[in-house]
Amino acid sequence: PLISSLTKGIDEFTIKSYVDLMVLNTRGKIGIPPDGFKAPDIFPWRYNRSLSYLNKPIIKIKNQKGEYVFLWSARFLKKSSDNLLANFHNGSLKLDKKSNKINELLSKRNNIKGREFREKVYSWLKTNTQLRVIPNEVKIGTRGQLIADKNYGDIDILAIDEQLGTVYSIECKNTNQAKTLYDFQRDLKNYKSKQIPKHVSREKWLINNINQVIEKFKIPSSNVSVKSIFVSSHQLPAKFFNEEDLKMYSFAEFQSKRLFG
Repeated sequence: PLISSLTKGIDEFTIKSYVDLMVLNTRGKIGIPPDGFKAPDIFPWRYNRSLSYLNKPIIKIKNQKGEYVFLWSARFLKKSSDNLLANFHNGSLKLDKKSNKINELLSKRNNIKGREFREKVYSWLKTNTQLRVIPNEVKIGTRGQLIADKNYGDIDILAIDEQLGTVYSIECKNTNQAKTLYDFQRDLKNYKSKQIPKHVSREKWLINNINQVIEKFKIPSSNVSVKSIFVSSHQLPAKFFNEEDLKMYSFAEFQSKRLFG
């Protein structure tokens, strides 16, 4: 009955897929996640969880006659759709791992957002500082622009202050602002255990191989220092628990701090 009452020109599979995605079903006991979901999906303090009214704006309930009815608001349905699109564009859309094609598309979107943010930082440096900014990412590895014994990853932005003899290794991260304590601790764990150590490892390599850097980028000085900077689109919790001598800034701070004279 639901399928036949809906619009023309949409096949049954598409409609059922939409219903599965957007309909919030009665699940009995509130403390037990339904099949196909995990406990975090029912925790009300989690942001962007799958079983939230914002992500599932159509409510399916059984009335006194034993019939299923759907409750929905046109205004809130529009709000939910806008939220869905926003989560896709900012890379925070949560999907089942089995949704291979959508996850692949989301991964491409995240890569685009990362490149856009890198270009934003690069353009600001070119316009607002006297630094010589290398246009492209600089790879450190066995086949990189800088030759190393193993792959150390890419330097997002390599900038050179030729007057002071300083090489800046700048890591650019397009991030989403932590909105809950769970987001805070998740981001903190990720950056402390993965992201920051990788960046520090690149910094140590640059210091130990500074002569190769000087030769490769034709720096007119033999006394060159290396400084690392971590720039994120939003404030990172890791900044306040940073045990490394690593400068971390949101992009707004990066612009206002006058770090380069």
